[in-house]
Amino acid sequence: WLGFRGGKGVATGLGVSLALAPGAAVAGAATWVLLYRLLHISSVGSLAGVGVALVVAALTADRAAVYGLIGVALLVVLRHQANIRRLLGRRES
Repeated sequence: WLGFRGGKGVATGLGVSLALAPGAAVAGAATWVLLYRLLHISSVGSLAGVGVALVVAALTADRAAVYGLIGVALLVVLRHQANIRRLLGRRES
């Protein structure tokens, strides 16, 4: 209707993570900020951020939260497939 294509689930995933495992969400967001500032490549920060959030949740949150974050991580990784291919081919900037 407005022509928006939608994102890759990172912002929505952050919201879900904040609800399920706030500490993991903060760790993931901090990872994104750090890597984006260092590399200026949002996809690297996004992928690393969901990975860090998942690890932190596995160490600190209950099982249901971890399962929820596994779903978030899968969504983000699937939506970033093209970015991952470009990163592996050194074409992502």
